[in-house]
Amino acid sequence: MNAKGLSRRSFQMALIVLSWFAANSDCSISTSEPYDLVFVTNLDPPAIFKAPADTFEFTAIPGLDDHLSTPVAVDYDPVDGMVYWTDVRRETISRAFPDGTGFYVVVSNLKVPDGLSLDTVNRMMYWTDTGSDQIERATMDGLDRSVILDLRSPTEDVDTVQPRAIVVDTSNDRLYWTDWGSAPKIEQANTDGRLRRVLVDTNLQLPNGLALDTNGRRLFWCDAGLDRLESIDLNGGSRTFYNNIISLLFDIHPFDVWFYQGQLYWSDWRFLKLVRMQFNPIVVSLHGSTGFERAGGLHIHDDSFVDHSCFGRTPCKLGERCRQFQDHYECVCQDGFAGLFCKLDNPCASSPCNNGGICRQSSRLEGGFFCKCTDRYMGTYCERFVPACNSSPCMNGGTCFDEVPDSFRCECTAGFVGTTCERKSYPNDLAFVANLMPPGIFMAPTDTFNFTLITGLTDYLSRPVAIDYDPVDGMVYWTDVGHNTISRAFSDGTGFIVLVSGLKVPDGLCLDVVNRVMYWTDEATDLIEKATMDGQDRSIVLNLKNESIDEVKPRAIVIDTTHGHLYWTDWGSAPKIERANIDGSSRTVLVDTGLQLPNGVALDLEGNRMYWCDAGLDLIESTDLLGNDRRVHAELSSEEIHPFDIWFHRGVVYWTDWRFKTILRMDFIPTTPVALFGSTTFLRAGGLHIYADTLSAHECRNPMTCKEGERCRQYKYTHKCVCKDGEAGANCKLENPCASSPCKNEGKCFQSTSTDGDYFCQCTDRYTGKSCETFVSPCESNPCMNDGRCVVELPDSYRCECPSGYVWENCEHESKPHDLVFVANLDPPGIFVAPTDTFNLTEIPVLDQKISRPVAIDYDPVDGMVYWTDVTLSTISRTLLDGTGLLVLISGLKNPDGLSLDIENRVMYWTDSGSDLIERATMDGQDRAVVLNLTNGSISDVMPRAIIVDSKNSYLYWTEVGSSPKIERANTDGTSRQVLVDTDLKWPSGLTLDIEGGRIYWCDAGLNRFESTDLLGDDRRIHADVDPIEIHPFDVWLYGDNLFWTDWRFPQLFRMNFLPDMGVEGMGPLILTKAGGLHIYSDNSTDHSCADSMPCGEGERCRQFQTSYQCVCKDGPDGASCNLNHPCKNKDCSLAGTCYRSASIESGYFCKCVDRYSGTNCEIYEKPEKLNINLSSPLQGNDKGQGNDS
Repeated sequence: MNAKGLSRRSFQMALIVLSWFAANSDCSISTSEPYDLVFVTNLDPPAIFKAPADTFEFTAIPGLDDHLSTPVAVDYDPVDGMVYWTDVRRETISRAFPDGTGFYVVVSNLKVPDGLSLDTVNRMMYWTDTGSDQIERATMDGLDRSVILDLRSPTEDVDTVQPRAIVVDTSNDRLYWTDWGSAPKIEQANTDGRLRRVLVDTNLQLPNGLALDTNGRRLFWCDAGLDRLESIDLNGGSRTFYNNIISLLFDIHPFDVWFYQGQLYWSDWRFLKLVRMQFNPIVVSLHGSTGFERAGGLHIHDDSFVDHSCFGRTPCKLGERCRQFQDHYECVCQDGFAGLFCKLDNPCASSPCNNGGICRQSSRLEGGFFCKCTDRYMGTYCERFVPACNSSPCMNGGTCFDEVPDSFRCECTAGFVGTTCERKSYPNDLAFVANLMPPGIFMAPTDTFNFTLITGLTDYLSRPVAIDYDPVDGMVYWTDVGHNTISRAFSDGTGFIVLVSGLKVPDGLCLDVVNRVMYWTDEATDLIEKATMDGQDRSIVLNLKNESIDEVKPRAIVIDTTHGHLYWTDWGSAPKIERANIDGSSRTVLVDTGLQLPNGVALDLEGNRMYWCDAGLDLIESTDLLGNDRRVHAELSSEEIHPFDIWFHRGVVYWTDWRFKTILRMDFIPTTPVALFGSTTFLRAGGLHIYADTLSAHECRNPMTCKEGERCRQYKYTHKCVCKDGEAGANCKLENPCASSPCKNEGKCFQSTSTDGDYFCQCTDRYTGKSCETFVSPCESNPCMNDGRCVVELPDSYRCECPSGYVWENCEHESKPHDLVFVANLDPPGIFVAPTDTFNLTEIPVLDQKISRPVAIDYDPVDGMVYWTDVTLSTISRTLLDGTGLLVLISGLKNPDGLSLDIENRVMYWTDSGSDLIERATMDGQDRAVVLNLTNGSISDVMPRAIIVDSKNSYLYWTEVGSSPKIERANTDGTSRQVLVDTDLKWPSGLTLDIEGGRIYWCDAGLNRFESTDLLGDDRRIHADVDPIEIHPFDVWLYGDNLFWTDWRFPQLFRMNFLPDMGVEGMGPLILTKAGGLHIYSDNSTDHSCADSMPCGEGERCRQFQTSYQCVCKDGPDGASCNLNHPCKNKDCSLAGTCYRSASIESGYFCKCVDRYSGTNCEIYEKPEKLNINLSSPLQGNDKGQGNDS
């Protein structure tokens, strides 16, 4: 799930399901319950919503903006009419009236208050705290706080217990709660904590919400890890899994659940609404008004009172407020009033609470009030100051000093650091981060994590990814996927050198500083390679290519030098984590399930564990070093993370994160919540490495250790002074190998650290050899194809002079002067066209006021007209390439997303995701008919998207992006419909055919990737040699050996060539701002008279067929020499339509009729049988049209 807001897809799904349910549900299930109320917390942006249960029309409770950060659990007290909630960021439990007044923090200084339940009969509240692993209770005023259960025994691991949801059964004095720790379970105990027992402890992952059906004696829960709902009886038996939901709604991610009047409701992060499930038979639908971006806690108050005096009228007098009980009401004084008739000053009128304390009346305390004190004050009247140091916050012998006004400062004893001296000092440990954009290498001591940018490297960086550190020479190493290199430099930025160049996508890097070897992964070559740490003796360790797997993409790599093992991640089509010996032998798969984009890997050798982060699932997980004992430590639904790289350092897991743009950490001893860490905000933090110093000696820290002209190399037990560049010999007095400048052509000379007296040259581009003496011409690799002539350009580039008939950069494409490419730009709206020989797109003129949001696009070479759909205007239109002759062919659609022309049979087909129809008409817009109604009662929404016609074999292919995404095929008359692909899809937005190759290609805008199958849906393959985080394709087209696509992350077209080593490149100018539909016309005509010789006379236009042309009259005269009257001249279309010429109709014209008129001349009027009021629907208008564009 997306942690910063819901996708447009979710919004569309909500709207479609609402429409389906309105048309198919039985309205008799709703009953008017004017006193029943629904409450929902929204985590981000923070809000609390309320609604009457007979409408579920939600509104946000006003006035709480300044009092909310991340509200989670919610409950309601009908006695005082107040809503209660927990806030995990403010670490509080608060309450307020439903109108937003009376806000009050009831309990503060919690850790992670996740669950809350009120006993409104006995006036108690119970809550869970994931940070303290406790269940606590207090009065509903927040008094008499006590611990009921400490859930973690001293023998249990700190991450074993994480209490979550809680619910109280007041009639039986029972508590039920969920635990989503490493041993997830659902438990029960008495309200005093006795008779604790486990009800469920198998097949759970993240049991997130809990609800009681007291009449039916069942306990329901939702699992946010398994994405499902289940129930048991109150004894823990009769377990039921509601698997029907998957077929009815397909893709849920529940957060909280509630049972209300025989139906189950839950909040869900994949939808903007609540979800409701009826039983017997099971019917699932979205319910209520839209408005939740990140719905959290859910509570529905089921009123059982026989007295409702406090509602609807005001039985209490001025100065009083009404408290509603089961069978009576009670008038009590409002704040500021007291006495029998509330005429006396109440105890709070004199403001007895000092130092900012808030006075509250209480009928349970002597004196009639209590003071809610601010931090640092206590006592009956908040009269006593509590210095911050009274709580002894400074650990490990640190000395505490109170700071003004209410903070403190710890002076730590030697060997400890941190705000509270909680961490042991490791002054020689260092942290390194590679920031991808803008490129930079950052460094910090781990005692402070105050990062500073290593200076002097700006000109050498493009897109640094992986990073490591060599403590011997004090140098940082990194890979750069922009320059395709591995480089190093000293930590002060000097001594930069490129060690390895000519790589493709060097994603992972690790150093064996003991044996002076480095290892790296290359995602494009599927290799793991190694070299000395000088970049010499390069060799392949493992070639990971696997013919049985579509795509291998090795990513992160880490070395265990003690045992001689390499560990690496693979995020290809079969993602996995593997291990092998450092020589490549004994290769073993450790994890190959439940992975998507395993991006970083780290080792805890002392704890015998391997940690990794998954950037696709947004998870932090671990196993032992054999791949067993798998655990989830942090995941998106609870932490909103998006990790890039990970490292384990002295009992703590650290990672870089693209959502928080900083370092995050999770401490396991004791377990603490995920916390931001470090001083720097990284715009796009990539590789992370934390060096843990294990050296017994640190002589090199003393600048006097080595003589002038020497530099110090630090080993574990000793050091070595070596000569700096330019000097050599025992006393660095002799001339070193580089003194004679042996490297030619601007190559840089370096003394070899592996061979005494030797040197190596770092050559510039285009030079090679021991001394960079050999020039390598850019034309030496023969880049120009098809006998193109390569010409060297200064300083080191080339250009190809192509022979006649070939074009593009390397003369790789046969010239097709009549082929055209068309692009629909959604915003600002525009239609672009270009010849494929150049791809120099230009906008078709004079359409500015006639298009709004064009999506799908196609081209008719017969009449030379471009066709497109417009999801805002709800139309299909066409025009000539010069912008003239614009005509709206079809109007009144809902959401026309896909379009395809059968130019042979002069028919067009389109999809409408608003009506779930596939329709057809002639290419003049006549004879409109439904081909397929895709509405499916078992699927909440279908949402057909892209469509393409195979006119040769009379097939239609289309995609669906609804709750059950798929790719289907049918005959052009709608018969023989079959599903080709229905697994591992999210938002298949574009579709293209390779008829000759017998394949269908598509792009998925949800998974950001390209795939294909054969025309029967078999032999599925994943394509796109690009980072899935970097692309966001909209539409796709196969042209020659190239797959072209439009992309919302880039302002130009992209192409991917299936020939070896051609890769991905941009095509055309950078002018597209939100490119949508794409169509490339491949000309196969043998006659081009219309384009080459303009054979038709004045007043005529040329129609181009495959082997011939036809001259027809333009609008105006008609006849053999275009001198006769226009066919529309005497055809007024009964004044109820507009006349247009048609070359495909015998009469030579057709009438475009207004609503309720039909017939050849619009002469037939259809009188409505009854008044039909068409109420506005959320399915109509711009929202749906725009939201469906991916």
